[in-house]
Amino acid sequence: MTRIDFYVLTNSDLTAKFRFACRLINKAYRQGHRIFVYVDDEANAKHLDELLWTLGDDSFVPHTLDSTQPTSPDPAQPSRQDQTRVLIGYQEPHTDQDDVMVSLSSNIPPFFSRFERLAELVGTTAQDIASSRERFRHYRECGYPLQTHKLGT
Repeated sequence: MTRIDFYVLTNSDLTAKFRFACRLINKAYRQGHRIFVYVDDEANAKHLDELLWTLGDDSFVPHTLDSTQPTSPDPAQPSRQDQTRVLIGYQEPHTDQDDVMVSLSSNIPPFFSRFERLAELVGTTAQDIASSRERFRHYRECGYPLQTHKLGT
């Protein structure tokens, strides 16, 4: 069953939320996890892609954008998506990327239950708080184990 962690940030700035996501992704990557980062749209995917390239000289996180195409047509030749441990997308990934999902979406990812862990990031805007409460309530009613972490950015 998917373990779900809510990370409640003290800064509502979208850039701060994405920067925290980069730190969380970096930590999970360093621990050897395969990570899928779920965002709302292509613009957010590209924004996070750019931020991951600017983490710093000592924090390189190899990653790729999900092309939303099926993986390599030749099963003997793995695609670039299959080889990377960090994948960013706004649709369900076509790979076996089912270890950790970091969600930057305001909606419940319809395929979240295939992952072992889900990290939900929560800002302080009224809209972000309201949507995160709905997601929390849904997960709790479905019986998923939940953790809440209140932290600064």
